[in-house]
Amino acid sequence: KVASEASIDRLQSLIKLCVSLCYLWMKPDRIKLLRLLSCYTLDQFSEFIPFCGKALQIVLIVWNG
Repeated sequence: KVASEASIDRLQSLIKLCVSLCYLWMKPDRIKLLRLLSCYTLDQFSEFIPFCGKALQIVLIVWNG
């Protein structure tokens, strides 16, 4: 149970990152983007990249209920 809670937290933080990146991509703000990215290690970021599309799919599925 603890493991699944941790993975849910991880999922939520990845979704937040994804949404933030998408928002900043639409409204470029380089300083905010760099500040956001500096919170993540390269490993986390490279892990995140292929995850982004999946996260958005999940968000849309949940959103559309």
